[in-house]
Amino acid sequence: MLARYRDDDTVFMVSGSSFLPRPLTIEAPFFFTKYTQIWGWGAWRRSWKKYEFMLPEEDRMDWMQILDDACPEIAERFYWKREFNKLCGKPVPHTWDYQLQFSAWKSKSKCIWPSTNLVTNRGLRSDATHTISPNDYLCQKAREITSNLEAQPASYNLELDKLLFWFHFLEGDVNRFRYILFESDESIQSNLREIAALGDIYTSRRIMADPMLGEVVDLGIKWIKKMLRNN
Repeated sequence: MLARYRDDDTVFMVSGSSFLPRPLTIEAPFFFTKYTQIWGWGAWRRSWKKYEFMLPEEDRMDWMQILDDACPEIAERFYWKREFNKLCGKPVPHTWDYQLQFSAWKSKSKCIWPSTNLVTNRGLRSDATHTISPNDYLCQKAREITSNLEAQPASYNLELDKLLFWFHFLEGDVNRFRYILFESDESIQSNLREIAALGDIYTSRRIMADPMLGEVVDLGIKWIKKMLRNN
């Protein structure tokens, strides 16, 4: 893939990892996604030249528009804006890989992932810096690609990226998914403010503890189940 797309500016990087949910299979050996992934990856000098490690405060509004364009889903957009705000204006950002993601979105490029996971991360253990409690999706073992490597990658699919957001970045955690949906829904936040203004703290806390009461999570779960069922 690095050789094939060397001169294609629409491709930002190539990854060896894949976090597709197990019931989902893709016939093509590779596929396009808007997401970067740095477990076993490669890129070109042209991509690094677009990389921005520092995210100055004065550029915040420009970046907000970039994130709006890259993430049409409300919950997903909320998640990435929150992560961006953790890095924006920091003299020494605590990480470098999210900046890689933002740089790919700024250049409106896509990335290539394999349909079969090719990388085993040996750093998923109790003394790790970040991956202390990995789940089954992160602990996938490397496998061999059995399909034709000369075939073209599957075309970009927005619904597939929704699944990757759920299974990779939220690690398939229903509670995290509920929280993101809940926090990103302005109508529910407005209702909560009204409840709090009335002094009904018990009801407010009950809704926050169980987003199902607001019928928020149903909408998100439906498209996940639909995608798994259709594939």
